[in-house]
Amino acid sequence: LLVMLHGCTQTAADFALGTRMDQVADARGFAVLYPQQSSLANASRCWNWFYSLNQGRSGEAALLADMARDLAQSFGLDGSRMGVAGLSAGGAMAVILAAAYPERFAFLGVVAGLEYKAAATPYRAFLAMQQGGPDPQAQGAKVCQAWGRAYRIPLAVFHGDADATVNPVNGQQVYLHWLYAHRSCGTIPGWTESRSTASMGGRNVSVRTARDGQGALAEFYLTQGMNHRWPGGDPSGSYTDPSGPDASGIIASRWLASR
Repeated sequence: LLVMLHGCTQTAADFALGTRMDQVADARGFAVLYPQQSSLANASRCWNWFYSLNQGRSGEAALLADMARDLAQSFGLDGSRMGVAGLSAGGAMAVILAAAYPERFAFLGVVAGLEYKAAATPYRAFLAMQQGGPDPQAQGAKVCQAWGRAYRIPLAVFHGDADATVNPVNGQQVYLHWLYAHRSCGTIPGWTESRSTASMGGRNVSVRTARDGQGALAEFYLTQGMNHRWPGGDPSGSYTDPSGPDASGIIASRWLASR
């Protein structure tokens, strides 16, 4: 089961359409859950990732993690190797789920999101979106603290370098803090990193890949000229760009390989 968390103003149906993840799931043979935020909980239907209540095993994080677990159980799916991915506020909430519930989520995909506990108030959230969050090494230690022991949870991060909503420095911070989390918890002593530039979907993309002994642990795709969008998406959905890397395909492939 792959959990897909929409961004602000989006609906589950809109997000499913824009990411094309249903088609990927049909082709690869997995199930997808698209939770939808209530407009009563947030007027813009953002996941409230910036409140402390929702940054551990409580609040919205608990609702989402338990919904995924219950759905997996009812369909006979593995509730201990689920994947989670999201866009923007959904990306920030996906990070929280992988930090707070490592025994359930085996892979993390983040598109235009933010690192774990990047903010604890709406004002701080706005600042982090504009300028970047706290030091990735410190936030990585907080992820390790939430895990409580060593886990290996691979990550794929996507960001546009022209993102005017969530500063692209946040994408780099998500990538780095996840590596620091693994090192802090003793999963890895360190990592080797390769950097390359490739043309993907008609755009130049800078790719950073960090590997440990088991292969790629974290990847960061920075797409040149792209705004606040899900790359490789269907333009009939909101916040998508059909060009750039195939985020949905890459997320699915990396998650299935990590299982």
